Amino acid sequence: MDTLATSRLHSLQIPHTLIILASAMLLPVLFHLLPVVNGVPAGARMLPIFYAPLVAVLLFRPHVGLITAALAPMLNYLITGRPEFGLVTLLSVELMTFTLMSRLALRMHLSVWLMVPLALIAAKTASFVLLYGLPELSALSPATYWQMTLLRGIPGLLILMGIAWTVTRYKARTPRDNDR
Repeated sequence: MDTLATSRLHSLQIPHTLIILASAMLLPVLFHLLPVVNGVPAGARMLPIFYAPLVAVLLFRPHVGLITAALAPMLNYLITGRPEFGLVTLLSVELMTFTLMSRLALRMHLSVWLMVPLALIAAKTASFVLLYGLPELSALSPATYWQMTLLRGIPGLLILMGIAWTVTRYKARTPRDNDR
């Protein structure tokens, strides 16, 4: 294979994409094994499906996180039956919005302490807008969905901020060729 073709193939980051996608599928499954507390599953509180796309945004090219964000909810549904079918579309929109907004915030050099909350609020707002057009995706009204998922997800938001802080610290200490 010539050097240009090898370089282009390397820039696709296919192994990274597969690892991140597998992580985005495995983490929610593990969280589904935890007991439901007060009628709320651990995944709704801890937001594990957001972890892998965030790591992808911080470490890899944009398409790695976007592919993961677009495919993980549907693949999880097909393999485990979760999330419930109506939420697959909402979660895909949320994850893609979260990924795009995280990437934008990163390019604007925002602190991870701002980047993650702003990206999550943007993601939930995208679902809010989508629910106005497709209310059958959730039994909740758009406003109730927005408020409940943000409030329930506060522990997950804190975990996401911790992940972002840890990865950026690791990146700052590790000399490597950045494919951004």
